[in-house]
Amino acid sequence: MYVFPHLAGEEKMPVPGYATSFSMYSKTEFALPGEVSQQRLDQKDGTQPRSPVETAKPQQREVSVPLTGSR
Repeated sequence: MYVFPHLAGEEKMPVPGYATSFSMYSKTEFALPGEVSQQRLDQKDGTQPRSPVETAKPQQREVSVPLTGSR
């Protein structure tokens, strides 16, 4: 939540704007490594989730072949 700059008290003292946070729940819980699936991470990043076919397909690398002088 953002509190805009304002005047406070009887003396109208200026208070600068500031940001504050508050919890919506009584306890804050964090995920441990490995508890969040890759699909959920992809959705959070805005990228398309990988299909099972793409996940199972081996990654292809470009291999350079040295050229020889003989024909």
